[in-house]
Amino acid sequence: AAFELLEQPHEYEPKNKRSKPRATQRKREIAAKAVREYSTEDVLQAAHDFIQAQNEPWVNFSRVSQHLYERFYHLNPKRLGAPGKKYKSLLKFIADYPNRFQLRSEPDQRGVYWIRLSDG
Repeated sequence: AAFELLEQPHEYEPKNKRSKPRATQRKREIAAKAVREYSTEDVLQAAHDFIQAQNEPWVNFSRVSQHLYERFYHLNPKRLGAPGKKYKSLLKFIADYPNRFQLRSEPDQRGVYWIRLSDG
C-alpha cells in the first residue's frame, strides 16, 4: 500500500522580521533591568530580602536562585565570597553563610533544596 499525502503541503510564510519569541523578549527585559555592578553583600542581602518577603518558613532554593540570576547581570558564583574562594554553584556560596541562612535537602528527591533565614 502506497502512502499518500492527506493534506497539501502548506506554502511557507516567512515570519515578520520584527517578531521575537516571548522568551527572548523576557530575557532582554530582565537583562535591561539587571544590576551590573554588585558585591557579595549585595547578593546576600537580595537573597535575604527575597526569603523574608515569602510567607513560608522554608523557601524552595531554586526560586531564590532564579530571583538572584534575574536580578544580577551575569551572576557568577566564582566571583563571590572572600578573595581566593571559587564557588562552583550559588548553593555552595549560600551554604558558606550559616549565620545568615539554613539549608536542607529533600530526603526523597536529590537536588531539591530548601532555604530559610537563620535565627541569629
